[in-house]
Amino acid sequence: MSLHHAPTSDAEWAELLGPAADVTTEGLIVQDRTGIVRAANLAARAIAGLGDRPLEGHGPHDPGFRPRHADGRPMAPDEQPAMRVLATGEAQRNVLMRLELRRGEERWITVNAVPLLAEQVDEPYGVVASFIDVTAFVEAQAALADRERELALLASHAGDLIARHGPDGRIISAAGGSEALLGVPPKHLKGFWAADVCHPDDAEALRRSHELAREGASNVVTYRVRHLQDGRELWLESTVQPVFDEDGSFLEAVSTTRDISARKDGEHQLRLAEERARAAAEEARRQHALLEEAQAMAHLGSWSWDVETGTIWWSDGLYRVFGIEHDGREPTVAMHEDLIHPEDVEGVRGALVGAARDGQPFDVTYRLRRPDGAQRVIHGRCAPADRVDGRVRRVWGTTQDVTDLHRLQASRREAERRFRAAFEHAPIGVCVIGLRGSGVGRWLDANPAMAELLGWEREELLGQRLRPFQHPEELDENRATLLALAAGEVERVVQERRLVHRDGRVVWTLTSAAAVRGEDGRPAIAVLQSIDITERKRFEGQLQHLADHDALTGLYNRRRFEEELDRTLAEAERYGRSGAVLVLDLDGFKYVNDTLGHHVGDELIARLAGTLRAELRETDVIARLGGDEFGVILQEADGDQAGQVAGKLLRAVERDGVVADALRHARVTASVGLALFDGGDGLSAEELLVEADIAMYDAKDGGRNRAAVHTRDEAGPGRHVSRLSWLERIREALEEDRFELHAQPIIPLGSDADAGAAPTFELLLRMRSDADELIPPATFLPIAERFDLIQSIDRWVVEHAVDTLRARHEAGQAVVLSVNLSGRTIGDGAFGDWLDELLGRRPVPDGSLIVEITETAAIVNLDRARTLAEMLRRRGCRLALDDFGTGFASFAYLKHLRFDVLKIDGEFVRGLRDNPTDRLVVEAVVAIARGLGTPSLAEFVADDDTLTAVRELGIDYAQGFHLGRPLPLDAAFAAATAGSAGQVS
Repeated sequence: MSLHHAPTSDAEWAELLGPAADVTTEGLIVQDRTGIVRAANLAARAIAGLGDRPLEGHGPHDPGFRPRHADGRPMAPDEQPAMRVLATGEAQRNVLMRLELRRGEERWITVNAVPLLAEQVDEPYGVVASFIDVTAFVEAQAALADRERELALLASHAGDLIARHGPDGRIISAAGGSEALLGVPPKHLKGFWAADVCHPDDAEALRRSHELAREGASNVVTYRVRHLQDGRELWLESTVQPVFDEDGSFLEAVSTTRDISARKDGEHQLRLAEERARAAAEEARRQHALLEEAQAMAHLGSWSWDVETGTIWWSDGLYRVFGIEHDGREPTVAMHEDLIHPEDVEGVRGALVGAARDGQPFDVTYRLRRPDGAQRVIHGRCAPADRVDGRVRRVWGTTQDVTDLHRLQASRREAERRFRAAFEHAPIGVCVIGLRGSGVGRWLDANPAMAELLGWEREELLGQRLRPFQHPEELDENRATLLALAAGEVERVVQERRLVHRDGRVVWTLTSAAAVRGEDGRPAIAVLQSIDITERKRFEGQLQHLADHDALTGLYNRRRFEEELDRTLAEAERYGRSGAVLVLDLDGFKYVNDTLGHHVGDELIARLAGTLRAELRETDVIARLGGDEFGVILQEADGDQAGQVAGKLLRAVERDGVVADALRHARVTASVGLALFDGGDGLSAEELLVEADIAMYDAKDGGRNRAAVHTRDEAGPGRHVSRLSWLERIREALEEDRFELHAQPIIPLGSDADAGAAPTFELLLRMRSDADELIPPATFLPIAERFDLIQSIDRWVVEHAVDTLRARHEAGQAVVLSVNLSGRTIGDGAFGDWLDELLGRRPVPDGSLIVEITETAAIVNLDRARTLAEMLRRRGCRLALDDFGTGFASFAYLKHLRFDVLKIDGEFVRGLRDNPTDRLVVEAVVAIARGLGTPSLAEFVADDDTLTAVRELGIDYAQGFHLGRPLPLDAAFAAATAGSAGQVS
């Protein structure tokens, strides 16, 4: 953007925002060379949280202005988009920021900033910045990421018990390993509440855990329960996470529960106990007194056997191991073999005899049944001593109760078997990857599901590197992730990754990689779990395609076209390129729809879309802008080349634009408008489209089936009146009062309609040209909206409707009139006060004026729509919600906006006869209207079959060409005397 000189006054700075600044919902500010805000619109102050306080005078060094990067880091002044523009002279596009407001609230915004340049000056004298509040979008993305993390959590704990809990903590549904943990299948856990059956000392901790979840805090709780089948006590650990709805209210809690009994015992404690036992045994040879204490602590006993006399000395600890009462310390000759398991007696006896005879030490494990009936596992060690003349004189040893150790080892083996079974039979791909030395990135193990996912045999994967199975575009990022795991910088990573199948196709996966540390504490291996999400990605691709493409033709839609035009113009500005925008509108298409039907019209649109695409280069962009209008972007094209392309398109439409049935045929042609651009124009996409639109209408005025080029210096004195810009025509029509109102009747369908009720009409606008021709609204209203003339037009319509109602009432001929307001008028804060003042000065009979606003305008301007509805009701007027159904996913506003009539979008009404989806939508809308006690009205009723369908669905009122075409006011009112219109009540 450039001017002759930098502004010198506040008024000049404010003019840079343009006349429409305060009616847009996009924040706009102008900053000078130092970054100080010199002008701002209302939306900017609202987004910044300032209310009515001015934004002017603030700057990037203002201590109250605390922007942050998307990752939460504070954003220094020189990092802010506006200051970067001032420093570099380059525009900043789509910068995502976090803005901390004065009241502690944080918002996410996206910022675009462009430099302000004066002619003959290279450095910018200021910057224009626009920003949009995208907090809701970022929060939705975060919610989606949370769901993805939940999916990874479920996948990584597939063997645990996963349960959903209601607000009272009781289980709603469960899945996973409930039988292993509790002894019952998941389906039997509905209504189960662990606090009812856990150890009494742990119940309060469980209740507090779910209270924390309801308060929004994820937490971990450990507790003891008894197995519901065999009664054994288990230690369980549950991770509890809250789930909230869109309004932030607590919905439910999700818990993941695992058995941590073995962990509670702890391998570390067992090793310490074993070391203490060995130390005690060594000390026993030197200090008997300390031996007794150590034996008592470690379930260890010692003994000595005099081979010559057969005398055996037992320590107190050994008596305790065998469970035998003994008060004194006298020796014995008994070995108590009767307590040893019969199958183990010979082994113990043989070990003792061998030690006495040959002098060989031994280690022997045997089973023992103590007098109290307890079965224990015993480990004995023996070493000969006191040799005399080469013969063993005495044998001594230790005996240890190792029952708990055996149980732990058995549990470990069982856990390993369960892990191996889970690994082998897991429905998702699981593999182990090396993280050390030459083994970094090599397959160490893989389960069958992983082999199947990649199309290889399991044995073929082992020993190979992971790299050949990864998508080439992700190799560097995957290597960085693997090195971060190997270095211990991260413990776990969850990413969407593409793998390459053996047959070459790409497999999208959600992959979780977790590092496992070795005994030295450093990462040794990584466990990867991969879920095939190819189908989900395909579906996401379809959704993206639907968001960008027109469903009927497969071409880009208007939103994507405007994005492509923005990108093209930015490149043209940067690289000094030129090109053209073409707007092509079909001539005679309405006749095809009216005579041959909409299905034939749709077929024609689809066929001509293919025709137009075939005439263009691959680098050209084509879109269906809506209805029978197409847009084309020609890159790297001058005026002559653009004219040649336009000629090709006109000839192609003329060739292929013929449709016919058994009785009738029709032909369409096209009118094309061209607008040229180059890198120095400084035009926006919207301005360029308006120029192409104007040129297209000029082509229509010039006879149709031709092209016209918009030239920006064509408004000279010799220009023909038909070439006047549409902006000039609209302004002249307002100044010269050359707008006219027509009326279309609205017909009651109920059998109990009041025959004496006042007839009802919808007012429709026409513009009379200086050649005394009527111009339909579709020709001029889009341009009026783009250049903020629509508010003046809406006021003209409302004022004439009020005067008409008053005149008819005074003449004793009551009518009801319905007028349409545009979204821009609804967003105009001054309109409501103007209408309130008008109705106060010129009141109309109660119920005689209905104001229609579209559903989309109501959603975008909900607060102002609600204020308008309250004012209308206070003045005895009513509010109708038009085109209901186009925003079908947004019902939340219904409870915040009271309306009196619900008009069903005509696109759904047209398809009632043969489109089940349209019929379902209309049925739903009628049900909503009936539930709200509001009359429903169907528009676009074009034939008797549609009228029958409308009646069958119980719709209260209808309008359309089949029931009455729009006529000038006097003619429409005269026709109403025949009873062809009724009142909406």
